[in-house]
Amino acid sequence: LEDVTVTPAPTVPRAPAPELEPEIVGDRQCWTTFGGDPQRSLARPGAQLGLPARKPMWMRGLRSYIEFPPVYCDGDLYVNTFEGATYAIEAETGKEIWKYDLPRSVHTALAADAFSVYSTSRDGAVYCFDRKTGKLRWKTGIGATLTAGPAVDPDDHDDDQQPRPRG
Repeated sequence: LEDVTVTPAPTVPRAPAPELEPEIVGDRQCWTTFGGDPQRSLARPGAQLGLPARKPMWMRGLRSYIEFPPVYCDGDLYVNTFEGATYAIEAETGKEIWKYDLPRSVHTALAADAFSVYSTSRDGAVYCFDRKTGKLRWKTGIGATLTAGPAVDPDDHDDDQQPRPRG
């Protein structure tokens, strides 16, 4: 490899990420999708982060690999497992609120809004659950295996404030 020359690619400066306000649900901030916003910027402007002030409050095994971090909204965590289970967990206590078993494995993150939790599955469908009860609101087939997670447009709601399914 003595005759190989490596030239670094020129770097292009990136534009700064837009300043986005976190969604407020009730009196709490929500991290409603992987990356924190529809652009998945992984940014939380104004979030006061640092070292944890205390030891973990609880731990919960879900008997499966978890590839993506949970989303958080109004005191609850929502997470998919690789084996195809979607869980709602009380953030303060670690208590399971509800669980929904999907027909195939899940390799994606969730999304949530004030009313619903959205998940995809390798069965080629997008699922919408009631955020508080876990009841299936709707399911729509895409016709292909899904390996990308959903995102929520916070401005896309009907007059009754229910999210509109697309497809």
